[in-house]
Amino acid sequence: MSNANAVPTPTPASRLWLLVPLALVAVVYLVWSSAGNFNHWPVYTVLFDLQAEGFRRGQLSLPVTPAPQLLAAANPYDRANSGYWIVDAIWHDGKWYLYWGPLPALLQALGKSLLGVYEIVGDQYLLIVFSLLSTVFGALLIEDIRQRMFSRVPRWVSVFCILALAFINPVVYLVATGGQYQAAIAGGQAFLVAGMWCAFRAVQGDAPERRRRLWLFGAGCAFGASLACRISLGAAAALVGLCAMLAAAWPCQRRSRAVLLNALCVGSAPLLSVAGLLLYNRLRFGSWLEFGMKEQVSYFEFKVSKSYFLTNLYAYALSPFELTCQFPFALQSAVRGPKGVPAWVPMANDYLVREPIAGFLSTAPLSWLSPVPLLVTARHACSLRREAWRSYAFLTLCFAVMGSISGVLVLFVYGATMRYLDDFIYGIALLSVLGAFTWLATRATALGRKLVGSAIAGLCSVTIILGLLLAYQGYDEHFPRRNPALNEKLVRLLSVCRHD
Repeated sequence: MSNANAVPTPTPASRLWLLVPLALVAVVYLVWSSAGNFNHWPVYTVLFDLQAEGFRRGQLSLPVTPAPQLLAAANPYDRANSGYWIVDAIWHDGKWYLYWGPLPALLQALGKSLLGVYEIVGDQYLLIVFSLLSTVFGALLIEDIRQRMFSRVPRWVSVFCILALAFINPVVYLVATGGQYQAAIAGGQAFLVAGMWCAFRAVQGDAPERRRRLWLFGAGCAFGASLACRISLGAAAALVGLCAMLAAAWPCQRRSRAVLLNALCVGSAPLLSVAGLLLYNRLRFGSWLEFGMKEQVSYFEFKVSKSYFLTNLYAYALSPFELTCQFPFALQSAVRGPKGVPAWVPMANDYLVREPIAGFLSTAPLSWLSPVPLLVTARHACSLRREAWRSYAFLTLCFAVMGSISGVLVLFVYGATMRYLDDFIYGIALLSVLGAFTWLATRATALGRKLVGSAIAGLCSVTIILGLLLAYQGYDEHFPRRNPALNEKLVRLLSVCRHD
Protein backbone atom coordinates (compact mmCIF):
# COMPACT_ATOMS: atom_id res chain seq x y z
CA MET A 1 0.00 0.00 0.00
CA SER A 2 1.30 3.46 -0.84
CA ASN A 3 1.72 6.13 1.80
CA ALA A 4 -1.00 8.70 1.28
CA ASN A 5 1.44 11.55 1.92
CA ALA A 6 3.66 10.40 -0.92
CA VAL A 7 0.92 10.58 -3.53
CA PRO A 8 -0.30 13.87 -5.05
CA THR A 9 -3.84 14.89 -4.25
CA PRO A 10 -6.12 13.82 -7.13
CA THR A 11 -7.18 16.74 -9.30
CA PRO A 12 -10.33 17.11 -11.43
CA ALA A 13 -8.21 16.80 -14.57
CA SER A 14 -6.81 13.46 -13.40
CA ARG A 15 -10.34 12.06 -13.26
CA LEU A 16 -11.70 13.28 -16.60
CA TRP A 17 -11.26 9.81 -18.06
CA LEU A 18 -14.08 8.66 -15.76
CA LEU A 19 -16.53 10.33 -18.15
CA VAL A 20 -16.07 7.46 -20.61
CA PRO A 21 -17.15 4.55 -18.34
CA LEU A 22 -19.82 6.74 -16.74
CA ALA A 23 -21.28 7.51 -20.16
CA LEU A 24 -21.36 3.77 -20.91
CA VAL A 25 -23.16 3.14 -17.63
CA ALA A 26 -25.73 5.84 -18.43
CA VAL A 27 -26.45 4.29 -21.84
CA VAL A 28 -26.90 0.81 -20.35
CA TYR A 29 -29.23 2.13 -17.66
CA LEU A 30 -31.36 3.90 -20.26
CA VAL A 31 -31.53 0.85 -22.53
CA TRP A 32 -32.45 -1.52 -19.70
CA SER A 33 -35.00 0.87 -18.19
CA SER A 34 -36.71 1.41 -21.54
CA ALA A 35 -36.46 -2.29 -22.51
CA GLY A 36 -34.67 -1.03 -25.62
CA ASN A 37 -37.79 0.83 -26.74
CA PHE A 38 -37.44 4.57 -26.19
CA ASN A 39 -40.67 5.36 -28.05
CA HIS A 40 -42.80 3.45 -25.53
CA TRP A 41 -40.92 3.72 -22.25
CA PRO A 42 -42.44 1.34 -19.68
CA VAL A 43 -43.96 3.05 -16.65
CA TYR A 44 -44.44 0.88 -13.58
CA THR A 45 -45.48 3.40 -10.92
CA VAL A 46 -46.10 7.14 -10.59
CA LEU A 47 -46.54 7.51 -6.83
CA PHE A 48 -43.53 9.76 -6.27
CA ASP A 49 -44.73 11.90 -9.15
CA LEU A 50 -48.17 12.12 -7.56
CA GLN A 51 -46.54 13.15 -4.30
CA ALA A 52 -44.52 15.74 -6.22
CA GLU A 53 -47.73 17.12 -7.69
CA GLY A 54 -49.19 17.23 -4.19
CA PHE A 55 -46.22 19.28 -3.00
CA ARG A 56 -46.60 21.62 -5.97
CA ARG A 57 -50.21 22.19 -4.94
CA GLY A 58 -49.22 22.93 -1.36
CA GLN A 59 -50.50 19.70 0.18
CA LEU A 60 -48.80 16.75 1.89
CA SER A 61 -51.29 14.13 0.69
CA LEU A 62 -51.51 12.69 -2.81
CA PRO A 63 -53.75 14.67 -5.18
CA VAL A 64 -56.00 11.64 -5.65
CA THR A 65 -59.75 11.65 -4.99
CA PRO A 66 -60.55 8.59 -2.83
CA ALA A 67 -63.18 6.17 -4.06
CA PRO A 68 -66.58 6.85 -2.40
CA GLN A 69 -66.82 3.14 -1.57
CA LEU A 70 -63.61 3.36 0.44
CA LEU A 71 -64.78 6.46 2.30
CA ALA A 72 -67.99 4.66 3.19
CA ALA A 73 -66.34 1.37 4.17
CA ALA A 74 -66.53 0.32 7.82
CA ASN A 75 -62.99 -1.08 7.56
CA PRO A 76 -61.14 0.43 4.58
CA TYR A 77 -58.10 -1.80 5.37
CA ASP A 78 -60.08 -4.99 4.70
CA ARG A 79 -58.95 -6.86 1.58
CA ALA A 80 -62.52 -6.76 0.32
CA ASN A 81 -61.87 -3.08 -0.45
CA SER A 82 -58.55 -3.70 -2.26
CA GLY A 83 -60.09 -2.70 -5.58
CA TYR A 84 -60.17 0.88 -4.30
CA TRP A 85 -56.68 0.90 -2.78
CA ILE A 86 -53.46 2.53 -3.80
CA VAL A 87 -51.47 -0.54 -2.79
CA ASP A 88 -48.78 0.07 -0.15
CA ALA A 89 -49.81 3.69 0.29
CA ILE A 90 -51.13 5.07 3.59
CA TRP A 91 -54.84 5.65 4.13
CA HIS A 92 -55.29 8.27 6.83
CA ASP A 93 -58.30 10.43 7.59
CA GLY A 94 -59.77 10.00 4.11
CA LYS A 95 -56.56 10.88 2.27
CA TRP A 96 -53.68 9.04 0.64
CA TYR A 97 -50.06 9.46 1.76
CA LEU A 98 -46.70 7.79 1.10
CA TYR A 99 -44.55 6.28 3.85
CA TRP A 100 -41.31 6.71 1.88
CA GLY A 101 -39.16 9.75 2.63
CA PRO A 102 -40.24 12.98 0.89
CA LEU A 103 -36.92 13.95 -0.73
CA PRO A 104 -37.38 12.00 -4.03
CA ALA A 105 -40.77 13.65 -4.54
CA LEU A 106 -39.38 17.08 -3.60
CA LEU A 107 -36.59 16.66 -6.16
CA GLN A 108 -39.13 15.54 -8.78
CA ALA A 109 -41.31 18.57 -8.02
CA LEU A 110 -38.31 20.89 -8.32
CA GLY A 111 -37.16 19.30 -11.58
CA LYS A 112 -40.60 19.45 -13.16
CA SER A 113 -41.03 23.08 -12.12
CA LEU A 114 -37.65 24.10 -13.53
CA LEU A 115 -38.32 22.27 -16.80
CA GLY A 116 -41.93 23.39 -17.08
CA VAL A 117 -43.27 19.81 -17.08
CA TYR A 118 -46.91 19.30 -16.07
CA GLU A 119 -47.81 15.81 -17.29
CA ILE A 120 -47.37 12.68 -15.18
CA VAL A 121 -43.78 11.35 -15.18
CA GLY A 122 -42.92 7.78 -14.24
CA ASP A 123 -40.86 7.01 -11.15
CA GLN A 124 -38.24 5.24 -13.26
CA TYR A 125 -36.47 8.51 -14.08
CA LEU A 126 -35.80 9.18 -10.42
CA LEU A 127 -34.38 5.70 -10.14
CA ILE A 128 -32.07 6.19 -13.13
CA VAL A 129 -30.77 9.49 -11.72
CA PHE A 130 -30.17 8.02 -8.27
CA SER A 131 -28.43 4.95 -9.66
CA LEU A 132 -26.21 7.15 -11.82
CA LEU A 133 -25.35 9.29 -8.80
CA SER A 134 -24.34 6.18 -6.88
CA THR A 135 -22.06 5.19 -9.76
CA VAL A 136 -20.60 8.70 -10.12
CA PHE A 137 -19.72 9.08 -6.45
CA GLY A 138 -18.65 5.46 -6.22
CA ALA A 139 -16.33 5.96 -9.19
CA LEU A 140 -14.85 9.11 -7.65
CA LEU A 141 -14.30 7.24 -4.39
CA ILE A 142 -12.71 4.22 -6.08
CA GLU A 143 -10.38 6.37 -8.16
CA ASP A 144 -9.40 8.53 -5.16
CA ILE A 145 -8.57 5.38 -3.21
CA ARG A 146 -6.49 4.05 -6.09
CA GLN A 147 -4.57 7.28 -6.63
CA ARG A 148 -3.94 8.05 -2.96
CA MET A 149 -3.41 4.60 -1.49
CA PHE A 150 -2.70 2.09 -4.28
CA SER A 151 -0.53 3.83 -6.86
CA ARG A 152 0.70 0.43 -8.12
CA VAL A 153 -2.82 -0.56 -9.21
CA PRO A 154 -3.25 0.23 -12.93
CA ARG A 155 -6.14 2.36 -14.13
CA TRP A 156 -7.69 -0.45 -16.18
CA VAL A 157 -8.33 -2.42 -12.97
CA SER A 158 -10.16 0.61 -11.60
CA VAL A 159 -12.31 0.66 -14.75
CA PHE A 160 -13.38 -2.95 -14.23
CA CYS A 161 -14.17 -2.25 -10.58
CA ILE A 162 -16.25 0.83 -11.40
CA LEU A 163 -18.28 -1.07 -14.00
CA ALA A 164 -18.80 -3.91 -11.53
CA LEU A 165 -20.09 -1.40 -8.97
CA ALA A 166 -22.48 0.04 -11.57
CA PHE A 167 -23.84 -3.29 -12.82
CA ILE A 168 -23.65 -5.53 -9.76
CA ASN A 169 -26.91 -7.34 -9.01
CA PRO A 170 -29.46 -5.93 -8.14
CA VAL A 171 -28.59 -2.38 -9.29
CA VAL A 172 -29.63 -2.82 -12.93
CA TYR A 173 -32.40 -5.18 -11.83
CA LEU A 174 -34.01 -2.25 -10.03
CA VAL A 175 -33.36 0.13 -12.93
CA ALA A 176 -35.11 -2.30 -15.29
CA THR A 177 -38.37 -2.24 -13.35
CA GLY A 178 -38.27 1.12 -11.64
CA GLY A 179 -41.00 2.03 -9.20
CA GLN A 180 -41.38 4.00 -6.00
CA TYR A 181 -40.00 1.12 -3.87
CA GLN A 182 -36.81 0.97 -5.90
CA ALA A 183 -36.46 4.75 -6.19
CA ALA A 184 -36.61 5.25 -2.42
CA ILE A 185 -33.92 2.62 -1.84
CA ALA A 186 -31.71 3.89 -4.68
CA GLY A 187 -32.03 7.47 -3.43
CA GLY A 188 -30.90 6.53 0.05
CA GLN A 189 -27.90 4.64 -1.34
CA ALA A 190 -26.93 7.43 -3.75
CA PHE A 191 -26.60 9.96 -0.95
CA LEU A 192 -24.96 7.43 1.38
CA VAL A 193 -22.24 6.74 -1.22
CA ALA A 194 -21.88 10.48 -1.86
CA GLY A 195 -21.43 11.05 1.88
CA MET A 196 -18.84 8.28 2.00
CA TRP A 197 -16.80 9.96 -0.75
CA CYS A 198 -16.92 13.30 1.09
CA ALA A 199 -15.97 11.55 4.34
CA PHE A 200 -12.93 9.93 2.71
CA ARG A 201 -11.77 13.31 1.42
CA ALA A 202 -12.24 14.74 4.91
CA VAL A 203 -9.99 12.25 6.69
CA GLN A 204 -6.94 12.82 4.48
CA GLY A 205 -4.21 14.18 6.74
CA ASP A 206 -2.58 16.36 4.09
CA ALA A 207 -5.71 18.50 3.65
CA PRO A 208 -5.97 21.81 5.58
CA GLU A 209 -8.15 21.60 8.66
CA ARG A 210 -10.70 24.06 7.27
CA ARG A 211 -11.03 22.05 4.06
CA ARG A 212 -11.52 18.83 6.02
CA ARG A 213 -14.43 20.44 7.84
CA LEU A 214 -15.98 21.54 4.55
CA TRP A 215 -15.78 17.94 3.36
CA LEU A 216 -17.33 16.80 6.64
CA PHE A 217 -20.16 19.28 6.17
CA GLY A 218 -20.69 17.91 2.66
CA ALA A 219 -20.77 14.38 4.07
CA GLY A 220 -23.33 15.46 6.66
CA CYS A 221 -25.55 17.03 4.00
CA ALA A 222 -25.41 13.83 1.95
CA PHE A 223 -26.22 11.69 4.99
CA GLY A 224 -29.15 13.96 5.84
CA ALA A 225 -30.44 13.56 2.29
CA SER A 226 -30.13 9.77 2.55
CA LEU A 227 -32.32 9.80 5.67
CA ALA A 228 -34.91 11.90 3.83
CA CYS A 229 -35.14 9.07 1.29
CA ARG A 230 -34.94 6.08 3.63
CA ILE A 231 -34.95 6.61 7.39
CA SER A 232 -33.73 3.04 7.99
CA LEU A 233 -30.26 4.22 6.91
CA GLY A 234 -29.97 6.29 10.09
CA ALA A 235 -27.74 3.88 12.00
CA ALA A 236 -25.34 3.37 9.09
CA ALA A 237 -25.12 7.10 8.36
CA ALA A 238 -24.50 7.84 12.05
CA LEU A 239 -21.70 5.27 12.33
CA VAL A 240 -19.94 6.41 9.15
CA GLY A 241 -20.28 10.02 10.27
CA LEU A 242 -18.86 9.14 13.69
CA CYS A 243 -15.86 7.39 12.11
CA ALA A 244 -15.24 10.37 9.82
CA MET A 245 -15.52 12.82 12.69
CA LEU A 246 -12.92 10.97 14.77
CA ALA A 247 -10.58 10.15 11.88
CA ALA A 248 -10.54 13.76 10.64
CA ALA A 249 -9.62 14.97 14.15
CA TRP A 250 -6.68 12.57 14.54
CA PRO A 251 -4.00 14.77 12.88
CA CYS A 252 -5.11 17.89 14.81
CA GLN A 253 -3.07 19.12 17.76
CA ARG A 254 -6.16 20.05 19.80
CA ARG A 255 -8.13 16.87 19.22
CA SER A 256 -10.94 17.50 21.71
CA ARG A 257 -11.74 20.83 20.08
CA ALA A 258 -11.42 19.28 16.62
CA VAL A 259 -13.81 16.46 17.52
CA LEU A 260 -16.40 18.96 18.72
CA LEU A 261 -16.14 21.10 15.59
CA ASN A 262 -16.18 18.03 13.37
CA ALA A 263 -19.30 16.77 15.12
CA LEU A 264 -21.04 20.08 14.39
CA CYS A 265 -19.99 19.90 10.74
CA VAL A 266 -21.02 16.30 10.05
CA GLY A 267 -24.00 16.13 12.41
CA SER A 268 -25.92 19.35 11.81
CA ALA A 269 -27.51 18.42 8.49
CA PRO A 270 -28.65 14.91 9.57
CA LEU A 271 -30.17 16.37 12.73
CA LEU A 272 -32.04 18.95 10.67
CA SER A 273 -33.17 16.19 8.33
CA VAL A 274 -34.51 14.10 11.21
CA ALA A 275 -36.25 17.16 12.68
CA GLY A 276 -37.83 17.83 9.30
CA LEU A 277 -39.04 14.23 9.01
CA LEU A 278 -40.57 14.35 12.49
CA LEU A 279 -42.35 17.61 11.64
CA TYR A 280 -43.51 16.01 8.38
CA ASN A 281 -45.04 13.18 10.43
CA ARG A 282 -46.67 15.62 12.82
CA LEU A 283 -48.28 17.64 10.05
CA ARG A 284 -49.60 14.55 8.28
CA PHE A 285 -50.60 12.20 11.09
CA GLY A 286 -50.64 14.35 14.22
CA SER A 287 -47.78 12.36 15.77
CA TRP A 288 -44.05 13.11 15.67
CA LEU A 289 -43.01 9.45 15.57
CA GLU A 290 -45.72 8.04 13.29
CA PHE A 291 -44.32 7.32 9.83
CA GLY A 292 -47.61 5.84 8.66
CA MET A 293 -46.78 2.13 8.57
CA LYS A 294 -49.69 1.32 10.87
CA GLU A 295 -52.16 2.63 8.30
CA GLN A 296 -50.53 1.18 5.20
CA VAL A 297 -52.91 -0.74 2.95
CA SER A 298 -51.33 -3.94 1.66
CA TYR A 299 -52.17 -7.49 0.73
CA PHE A 300 -49.66 -8.68 3.32
CA GLU A 301 -49.24 -7.62 6.91
CA PHE A 302 -45.81 -6.07 7.41
CA LYS A 303 -44.13 -8.25 10.03
CA VAL A 304 -40.71 -8.04 11.66
CA SER A 305 -39.31 -10.88 13.75
CA LYS A 306 -35.97 -12.42 14.70
CA SER A 307 -37.34 -15.76 13.44
CA TYR A 308 -36.78 -14.54 9.86
CA PHE A 309 -33.12 -13.57 10.37
CA LEU A 310 -31.31 -16.75 9.31
CA THR A 311 -33.64 -17.32 6.36
CA ASN A 312 -33.03 -13.81 5.08
CA LEU A 313 -29.30 -14.10 5.70
CA TYR A 314 -29.23 -17.17 3.45
CA ALA A 315 -31.47 -15.51 0.87
CA TYR A 316 -29.40 -12.34 0.50
CA ALA A 317 -26.02 -14.07 0.64
CA LEU A 318 -26.41 -17.50 -0.94
CA SER A 319 -29.76 -17.88 -2.68
CA PRO A 320 -29.00 -19.27 -6.18
CA PHE A 321 -30.37 -18.27 -9.55
CA GLU A 322 -31.45 -20.59 -12.35
CA LEU A 323 -29.15 -21.24 -15.32
CA THR A 324 -30.76 -22.17 -18.64
CA CYS A 325 -29.52 -22.73 -22.18
CA GLN A 326 -31.85 -20.05 -23.53
CA PHE A 327 -31.16 -16.35 -23.46
CA PRO A 328 -30.90 -14.56 -21.03
CA PHE A 329 -29.44 -17.71 -19.42
CA ALA A 330 -29.65 -16.42 -15.81
CA LEU A 331 -33.21 -16.27 -14.48
CA GLN A 332 -34.78 -15.21 -11.22
CA SER A 333 -38.30 -13.88 -10.99
CA ALA A 334 -41.48 -14.30 -9.02
CA VAL A 335 -42.61 -17.17 -11.23
CA ARG A 336 -39.35 -18.93 -12.15
CA GLY A 337 -36.24 -20.01 -10.34
CA PRO A 338 -35.59 -21.70 -6.98
CA LYS A 339 -37.91 -20.15 -4.42
CA GLY A 340 -37.34 -22.36 -1.41
CA VAL A 341 -34.42 -22.73 0.95
CA PRO A 342 -32.37 -25.81 1.90
CA ALA A 343 -33.59 -28.04 4.70
CA TRP A 344 -30.74 -26.88 6.95
CA VAL A 345 -31.98 -23.26 6.85
CA PRO A 346 -34.75 -22.62 9.39
CA MET A 347 -37.84 -20.99 7.91
CA ALA A 348 -40.91 -19.72 9.78
CA ASN A 349 -44.30 -20.91 8.57
CA ASP A 350 -45.38 -17.39 7.65
CA TYR A 351 -42.20 -16.52 5.75
CA LEU A 352 -43.00 -15.14 2.28
CA VAL A 353 -41.24 -16.95 -0.59
CA ARG A 354 -42.90 -15.40 -3.62
CA GLU A 355 -40.52 -12.46 -4.20
CA PRO A 356 -37.47 -12.73 -6.51
CA ILE A 357 -34.08 -12.97 -4.82
CA ALA A 358 -30.58 -14.13 -5.75
CA GLY A 359 -27.76 -13.81 -3.22
CA PHE A 360 -24.72 -11.60 -3.74
CA LEU A 361 -22.24 -14.45 -3.29
CA SER A 362 -24.01 -16.33 -6.09
CA THR A 363 -24.43 -13.43 -8.50
CA ALA A 364 -21.40 -11.21 -7.78
CA PRO A 365 -18.08 -13.12 -7.67
CA LEU A 366 -16.27 -9.84 -6.96
CA SER A 367 -17.86 -9.99 -3.49
CA TRP A 368 -15.68 -13.01 -2.71
CA LEU A 369 -12.88 -10.50 -2.05
CA SER A 370 -14.86 -8.58 0.59
CA PRO A 371 -13.27 -10.43 3.57
CA VAL A 372 -9.75 -9.36 2.51
CA PRO A 373 -9.84 -5.82 4.00
CA LEU A 374 -11.34 -7.15 7.23
CA LEU A 375 -8.50 -9.65 7.65
CA VAL A 376 -5.82 -7.12 6.71
CA THR A 377 -7.19 -4.49 9.07
CA ALA A 378 -7.33 -6.97 11.95
CA ARG A 379 -3.76 -8.05 11.25
CA HIS A 380 -2.42 -4.48 11.18
CA ALA A 381 -4.53 -3.05 14.02
CA CYS A 382 -1.32 -1.99 15.79
CA SER A 383 -0.18 0.09 12.81
CA LEU A 384 -2.90 2.74 12.99
CA ARG A 385 -0.37 5.44 13.96
CA ARG A 386 0.61 5.46 10.29
CA GLU A 387 -1.72 7.55 8.20
CA ALA A 388 -1.96 5.03 5.36
CA TRP A 389 -3.12 2.24 7.66
CA ARG A 390 -5.45 4.63 9.46
CA SER A 391 -7.12 5.50 6.16
CA TYR A 392 -7.28 1.83 5.24
CA ALA A 393 -8.94 0.92 8.54
CA PHE A 394 -11.36 3.83 8.15
CA LEU A 395 -12.45 2.63 4.71
CA THR A 396 -12.75 -0.97 5.88
CA LEU A 397 -14.94 -0.07 8.82
CA CYS A 398 -17.16 2.33 6.87
CA PHE A 399 -17.65 -0.05 3.94
CA ALA A 400 -18.43 -2.88 6.36
CA VAL A 401 -21.07 -0.67 8.00
CA MET A 402 -22.57 0.24 4.62
CA GLY A 403 -22.60 -3.44 3.65
CA SER A 404 -24.31 -4.64 6.83
CA ILE A 405 -25.88 -2.06 9.16
CA SER A 406 -27.51 -0.15 6.29
CA GLY A 407 -29.58 -3.22 5.47
CA VAL A 408 -29.80 -4.93 8.83
CA LEU A 409 -33.50 -4.14 9.26
CA VAL A 410 -34.48 -6.12 6.15
CA LEU A 411 -32.93 -9.25 7.69
CA PHE A 412 -35.83 -9.27 10.17
CA VAL A 413 -38.61 -8.71 7.62
CA TYR A 414 -41.03 -11.52 6.73
CA GLY A 415 -39.63 -12.08 3.23
CA ALA A 416 -36.61 -11.41 1.03
CA THR A 417 -36.73 -9.55 -2.25
CA MET A 418 -34.22 -8.33 -4.80
CA ARG A 419 -34.75 -4.62 -4.13
CA TYR A 420 -33.82 -4.96 -0.44
CA LEU A 421 -30.45 -6.38 -1.49
CA ASP A 422 -29.73 -2.90 -2.85
CA ASP A 423 -29.79 -1.62 0.75
CA PHE A 424 -26.32 -3.02 1.35
CA ILE A 425 -24.85 -4.05 -2.01
CA TYR A 426 -22.86 -0.83 -2.50
CA GLY A 427 -21.06 -1.31 0.80
CA ILE A 428 -20.25 -4.93 -0.12
CA ALA A 429 -19.07 -3.87 -3.59
CA LEU A 430 -16.82 -1.10 -2.23
CA LEU A 431 -15.38 -3.42 0.41
CA SER A 432 -14.68 -5.93 -2.36
CA VAL A 433 -12.96 -3.29 -4.50
CA LEU A 434 -10.75 -2.41 -1.54
CA GLY A 435 -9.96 -6.11 -1.24
CA ALA A 436 -9.12 -6.31 -4.95
CA PHE A 437 -6.77 -3.34 -4.73
CA THR A 438 -5.11 -4.83 -1.64
CA TRP A 439 -4.62 -8.21 -3.28
CA LEU A 440 -3.06 -6.65 -6.37
CA ALA A 441 -0.86 -4.16 -4.50
CA THR A 442 0.71 -6.89 -2.36
CA ARG A 443 2.05 -8.82 -5.37
CA ALA A 444 5.82 -8.31 -5.51
CA THR A 445 6.50 -9.31 -9.12
CA ALA A 446 5.24 -7.95 -12.42
CA LEU A 447 3.98 -11.42 -13.40
CA GLY A 448 2.14 -11.78 -10.11
CA ARG A 449 0.45 -8.41 -10.61
CA LYS A 450 -0.59 -9.35 -14.14
CA LEU A 451 -2.08 -12.65 -12.99
CA VAL A 452 -3.93 -11.08 -10.06
CA GLY A 453 -5.12 -8.19 -12.23
CA SER A 454 -6.47 -10.69 -14.75
CA ALA A 455 -8.24 -12.59 -11.98
CA ILE A 456 -9.84 -9.38 -10.70
CA ALA A 457 -10.93 -8.48 -14.23
CA GLY A 458 -12.49 -11.92 -14.54
CA LEU A 459 -14.40 -11.60 -11.27
CA CYS A 460 -15.63 -8.15 -12.29
CA SER A 461 -16.65 -9.37 -15.75
CA VAL A 462 -18.76 -12.24 -14.41
CA THR A 463 -20.31 -9.84 -11.86
CA ILE A 464 -21.21 -7.42 -14.66
CA ILE A 465 -22.62 -10.08 -17.00
CA LEU A 466 -24.78 -11.72 -14.33
CA GLY A 467 -26.06 -8.34 -13.15
CA LEU A 468 -27.17 -7.45 -16.67
CA LEU A 469 -28.66 -10.86 -17.48
CA LEU A 470 -30.73 -11.03 -14.30
CA ALA A 471 -31.95 -7.49 -14.92
CA TYR A 472 -33.19 -8.50 -18.36
CA GLN A 473 -36.11 -10.27 -16.66
CA GLY A 474 -36.56 -7.85 -13.78
CA TYR A 475 -39.58 -8.02 -11.52
CA ASP A 476 -42.05 -8.16 -14.37
CA GLU A 477 -40.48 -10.15 -17.26
CA HIS A 478 -39.27 -6.72 -18.33
CA PHE A 479 -37.85 -7.19 -21.84
CA PRO A 480 -40.10 -10.14 -22.81
CA ARG A 481 -43.28 -8.24 -21.91
CA ARG A 482 -42.28 -4.68 -22.77
CA ASN A 483 -40.42 -5.36 -26.01
CA PRO A 484 -41.48 -8.81 -27.26
CA ALA A 485 -40.16 -8.28 -30.79
CA LEU A 486 -36.63 -7.52 -29.58
CA ASN A 487 -36.83 -10.31 -27.03
CA GLU A 488 -37.80 -12.86 -29.69
CA LYS A 489 -34.84 -11.82 -31.84
CA LEU A 490 -32.38 -12.04 -28.96
CA VAL A 491 -33.66 -15.41 -27.79
CA ARG A 492 -33.47 -16.84 -31.31
CA LEU A 493 -30.01 -15.38 -31.97
CA LEU A 494 -28.25 -16.01 -28.67
CA SER A 495 -29.81 -19.16 -27.19
CA VAL A 496 -27.64 -22.26 -27.33
CA CYS A 497 -30.58 -24.66 -27.37
CA ARG A 498 -33.88 -24.80 -29.18
CA HIS A 499 -36.50 -22.18 -28.38
CA ASP A 500 -40.08 -23.47 -28.59
